[in-house]
Amino acid sequence: CVAANAVVCPALFSEISGFSFINEPVFKLKLAKYDAPPEAVAAILEVKKCTDQISLEKHLLIEKVQ
Repeated sequence: CVAANAVVCPALFSEISGFSFINEPVFKLKLAKYDAPPEAVAAILEVKKCTDQISLEKHLLIEKVQ
């Protein structure tokens, strides 16, 4: 594994943060702008249900890495 040292695009950072910190209805609205197939939306929401179980402390640690 190679260490990364690049700056993350602000739009990407916003999307990643949104995935971690906003609730499902709001996240669905954010996803709608991509006009993704329903199966893709369902899959990402399934992952979000799992990641929403992570404690706030762990979310904040993950956020620092990004």
